[in-house]
Amino acid sequence: MTVTTTGPASSDVSSYIDEIKNASRRARSLTQQLLAFSRKQMLQPVVLDLNDVVRESQLMIRRLMGANIAMDVAMDPGLGRVRADPGQVSQVLINLAVNARDAMASGGRLSIATVNREVNEGDARLKPGLRAGTYAAIIVRDTGTGMTPEVEARVFEPFFTTKPLGQGTGLGMSTAYGIVKQSGGYIDVETTLTVGTTFTMLLPSVAAPDDGTAVAPPGMAPAERPTITILLVEDDAAVRDAAKRMLTRNGFKVVEATNGAEAVELWDRSANAIDVVLTDVVMPAMGGADMVRALRDRRPGVRVIFMSGYTQGTLDTSDMDQGATRFLPKPFTADQLVSTLKALLQNST
Repeated sequence: MTVTTTGPASSDVSSYIDEIKNASRRARSLTQQLLAFSRKQMLQPVVLDLNDVVRESQLMIRRLMGANIAMDVAMDPGLGRVRADPGQVSQVLINLAVNARDAMASGGRLSIATVNREVNEGDARLKPGLRAGTYAAIIVRDTGTGMTPEVEARVFEPFFTTKPLGQGTGLGMSTAYGIVKQSGGYIDVETTLTVGTTFTMLLPSVAAPDDGTAVAPPGMAPAERPTITILLVEDDAAVRDAAKRMLTRNGFKVVEATNGAEAVELWDRSANAIDVVLTDVVMPAMGGADMVRALRDRRPGVRVIFMSGYTQGTLDTSDMDQGATRFLPKPFTADQLVSTLKALLQNST
């Protein structure tokens, strides 16, 4: 007698997997936004020109605006340079643009400009948190509905939104606020009902030229070389297994350790075979930063990626080789892990 069992169709299984992936992406986005607002995410600041950020972001912003919103961009060619994380600054700009779009449901105009801005002591006293000095600014102006004083007072508050249920997390503007504050800057808002709103992001100007430590753009291939060996150091077995699968599927060889002390022992046995160290920050026996210092005593300049969701008070890299060090916020995708590795390899080969 033949017994036939039935189970979910492959299409059903595929839809479940897609939903799990979508839920994971939403959770990751929420985590990163909360870290941004609390100013506890790990940034990778470099000296940059804000005009480059605007230039690289404007095509995406134009696509987000829709056909009923005109857009103009004006960039100051003499704009001062700043030290900030270019990816995070781009996120702030896009968040501001999306907020402007939502305020112009019936159409309007979005204006983006970059200018140098001098803030004197008198101006600074009028804005709590703003310091006197020279800034480079990105100004985002819309001709939308504007905000009431009550809404304006809460615009950077996490989870506050005026959108209908299910159409926003209320974290977009608080994320922008957190990123700018963590970068040493200031974000200001001016608004008038029925006229529109202007957001001004101010970042301190720096005199130093680019120090050459900027992260290479994602997608750049590393120089041709043999298979890369990664020393993966992570005490959480589930995270370690997931990272290992991401790496091996992309052609990397993986050596595993469950904590810093074990990693040092592995290094002493096979240092010549290891190209990059991918490590958690907080671990038993020996944490990531102490472990990296021990390894760099053995081989100065060894390339390292710290991966962590929370690093405030646990990671001091002031004495580390910044050109050979990267940071990857948890949770991360395989694409983000691989692009970080490629950027590190490209920058230090």
